[in-house]
Amino acid sequence: TSSVLFVVACLFGMSLQAATCDLLTEAKYSEHLHENPSHGPELITYVWGGISIGNMIAIAVVGWLITYIGPRAVFLTCMAPSAMILLPTLANYFEEEPMSHESVLAARAAFLR
Repeated sequence: TSSVLFVVACLFGMSLQAATCDLLTEAKYSEHLHENPSHGPELITYVWGGISIGNMIAIAVVGWLITYIGPRAVFLTCMAPSAMILLPTLANYFEEEPMSHESVLAARAAFLR
């Protein structure tokens, strides 16, 4: 039973990571769209082109992995690409600025109203 709970927790974590990365990247490219709306169609095409190519690669590889190595290999193979989000996050590629303690308290108070 504990192994089932572990698998469920891992699958939840995977979904949470995918949703968080999606939300953060959409927020960042919407900022760029707001700054330079003339490049909007090209940026959206680039983003969705990358998503589509990634999906095609995943679909092509997952069948081979399951057939020749086994279903667990799919999860092990996904660990490296999913860890790649750490580099842009730790290097602050999202260009986030630190907030002071007072600013954090003011933002929290605004959300709780």
